[in-house]
Amino acid sequence: TVQVAGEEQLGTGFAFLESLYYLQVNPDATLWAWIVRGFGTAIMHGSVTAITAVAAKQLSDRHGGVS
Repeated sequence: TVQVAGEEQLGTGFAFLESLYYLQVNPDATLWAWIVRGFGTAIMHGSVTAITAVAAKQLSDRHGGVS
């Protein structure tokens, strides 16, 4: 099994920081924009980071990666 809890947190943290930046450059964003950003980007960044971690682990195991 592959444990990816830390990687999901990393991706979600990145989404949070990205949203803070978005707030600075677009302070007049609507509530719907924030709902979409909040759910969409956090889930997307967390998922993509976790999928990348799983793929990297599988490739590392297959090719005798770092111990």
